[in-house]
Amino acid sequence: MANMFNESQKHITPTSLEDSVKTDRVIKNLWSWASGLETLGMILFVAIIVIGVITAVISSFEVVNSYSYKSEYEFNWGMFFLKLIDCALYAFIEYCAYHVIALLVGSLASITQNTKATAKIIEYNTLYKDKVNSNQWKCSKCGRLNENYVGTCACGNTKSQNNNTQNN
Repeated sequence: MANMFNESQKHITPTSLEDSVKTDRVIKNLWSWASGLETLGMILFVAIIVIGVITAVISSFEVVNSYSYKSEYEFNWGMFFLKLIDCALYAFIEYCAYHVIALLVGSLASITQNTKATAKIIEYNTLYKDKVNSNQWKCSKCGRLNENYVGTCACGNTKSQNNNTQNN
């Protein structure tokens, strides 16, 4: 757990939009934990069903006559189906519990991934988006970047008014 939090403290400034949406080790670990929990739930489900069938078969034999040297057994179908239903219900509840936990860990991974990506995109836009290159002009009224061929900004300020404002 300590490594997970140490990973979050390593801050790398994104240099492109692709860098902004990359998943880090913490998010990859969360996704793998969610997948592992789902797999473990399925393995335990199958194991409980197999053990339950074996237990149902064994517990369904009843001693009918034990007075003789050799005991006689009879198979009780009612007990067999009752034990099967009991086992199936227990296995289903177990699988649902693991599935819900896996969904919660997956949701945490998704929320973490989206939050980090949003924060990094905002950081990228703040650092790199507002830099004016030679093919752009920045409106002095609203701060929007416009391409050189755009004569009037969306706010109504014209390129010539912008140049006059910057020269004064």
